[in-house]
Amino acid sequence: MKGLQHRDSRLTRRSFTLIELLVVIAIIAILASMLLPALNQAREKAKESTCINNLKQVGLAAQMYDSDNNGCTPTSFAMPNWGMYVNWGGIWANFFAGGEWNGKELTEGKTTGYGNYISWNVVSCPKAPPHTIIGRTVYGGIDWPSDGVGVPQKILDSFGKFGEYFQNNGTLGQFVYFNRMKRPGRTPLFADAYFLEGSTEMYHRFRTHNYWSWQMGLFGEVHNGRGGCVFADGHAGQTTGRELAGSELKLTKYLDVNGFLRSL
Repeated sequence: MKGLQHRDSRLTRRSFTLIELLVVIAIIAILASMLLPALNQAREKAKESTCINNLKQVGLAAQMYDSDNNGCTPTSFAMPNWGMYVNWGGIWANFFAGGEWNGKELTEGKTTGYGNYISWNVVSCPKAPPHTIIGRTVYGGIDWPSDGVGVPQKILDSFGKFGEYFQNNGTLGQFVYFNRMKRPGRTPLFADAYFLEGSTEMYHRFRTHNYWSWQMGLFGEVHNGRGGCVFADGHAGQTTGRELAGSELKLTKYLDVNGFLRSL
């Protein structure tokens, strides 16, 4: 009898009370709320790292294109009509990347690349803001006016007149010459940028001291108050509008993390 009682006691299980169950659920919720910010932060760090790696490859592609094409490389192109300008139109990515665009978000625009320097996968930031023109925003290329309009003369003299415009059949292209740059380590070449809506001529270029809202953008703090940037000497990293403003470049306009224009 004692053995039977012993077996019965081992088989007996006490159920959770409602209060105990609620306490367990509350503890799990608290732990989840503590871990979620850390997970989100890790996810954002991963996107920042991907962005920097992308920009390094874009910067290297620009240098290789420069050496293969008489010392100049494109940083922006008009996109008004893709059918007419097969060998001219497109964004800078068409000249660096080869083959067909393999993504699903390039809803409009030329999907064929002319170059074989980089993959289409690296032409855009993983946090690139959407744009109705192409569905996905690629990095912006610096627009450095050859006539110096919009750039203070002191800055132009310090950095050099390395930008050049070329026009063919009404399609405007912006090129830069590395050998004309006086401060390549301080010259932002490609970067995270915000572009405004409202025009079918989206050049995917950004300016540092002024801009035309209908066809070019500004450096953008896409990554929680910072933006990715590759400089002409090849080094890349995350920076802020104020850091660029405090550098020798003395940037005066940028778009903050919320997309608001900041003038310094």
